[in-house]
Amino acid sequence: GVTTDASVLVFLTTVPPGEGGETEFLVDVNSGDEDGVLFSVRPTRGAMVIFDHACAHVGRCVGKYPKILLRLDVKRKSA
Repeated sequence: GVTTDASVLVFLTTVPPGEGGETEFLVDVNSGDEDGVLFSVRPTRGAMVIFDHACAHVGRCVGKYPKILLRLDVKRKSA
C-alpha cells in the first residue's frame, strides 16, 4: 500500500493580517489556545509550507478574502 508522510501547501493568494486563514502548528491536538500554538503561517501568495503529518495543526477560518492553495501529499511505498 501507499501511505502519505507529509503535506506541502503552496499559497496562491494572500490573506491580509487580521482576516484569518492561518495554518497553526500546535503542541498537541488538544491545544486550542494561544499557549498551545508553536507557530502560525499566514497565507501569503507564493509561500510554501512542508510539514510531517505527525505535526498537530489546524487551519483557521478566513474572513472576506479567499484562501486559495494547492495541497500536495508526499507518499512512500511500504515494503
